[in-house]
Amino acid sequence: IGPFWVTASRTKLAVFTIPMQVDNFRLIVSHEEANKDFWFRLRTPYIVFSWPLWLTLLAVMAMNAVAHWVVERGSVRYPVERKITLPNALVEATLGMTTGAPVTEPVSPASKIMVMGYSLFILLVLSSYTANLASTLVSEAGHTFTVSDFDSALKMGLHTCVLGAVTTTFQQLFPRLDRNTVEVSDTPEALQGMDDGKCQVAIVAERLFDDSRRLIVPDLEIPGARRRLLKAAARGAAS
Repeated sequence: IGPFWVTASRTKLAVFTIPMQVDNFRLIVSHEEANKDFWFRLRTPYIVFSWPLWLTLLAVMAMNAVAHWVVERGSVRYPVERKITLPNALVEATLGMTTGAPVTEPVSPASKIMVMGYSLFILLVLSSYTANLASTLVSEAGHTFTVSDFDSALKMGLHTCVLGAVTTTFQQLFPRLDRNTVEVSDTPEALQGMDDGKCQVAIVAERLFDDSRRLIVPDLEIPGARRRLLKAAARGAAS
C-alpha cells in the first residue's frame, strides 16, 4: 500500500493515522525569453530613472549654471577672454554631470561652496544611476514569467493543471479554480500539459516535482523544460 494524501473527501471514507510526512504544494509557472532587440538596448540606459526624475536633474543643472553665472560674472579675477557667460555655465554644468566631476573653476568663496555641493550631488546621482542600471540590466535580461503568485493566476483565469487526488480539495479552497481546472494523473503529465498548452500553470507537490524533474528533465537548459517554482497560496492545504 502506497502513501495517500489525507484530503477532506477521504476522511469521510476512512480514519487515517497521524501523517508520516507532509507535502508542500507549489505553483509551477513557465516563462518567456526577454526581448532584447535594438530598441530594448537603446532605451535601457534611460529607463533607470523615471521621466520626472530626469526633468528634475535637468532643472538642478540649470539652476546650478544660473547661480554660478550670477556669482562669477562680475569676478575681476577672471581674465577678459574667460569671462563667464550663461551658455558657458550651462555647458559646464552639463559636462560636470556627464563626466562625473565639476569642470567649473570657482573663484569666489560662494562659487567654491556651490561647486562642492554640486560635486556631492553628482556623486549621489551617479552612484544611484550605476546601481539601478546594473539591477535593470539583470532583471530585463532575464525571463518574463507568466504570473508571480497563485492569486494572479486565479484573477487571470489561467488554466491550471492539478493532480486528480487533490483537485476537489483545491476547488473547495479556491472556488474560482473550478472552471479552469485541468485534471492530471501525475506530475510528468502536468509538466507535459504546460508544454502542450493545455494549462498555463500547474499545482504539484514539491517532492513529486523534484522527482519528475530528475526523471524527465535532466538538462534544465532544453526548451520547454525551464520552470519557476513558486510557493502556492494553499501551501500544504491538501496535505
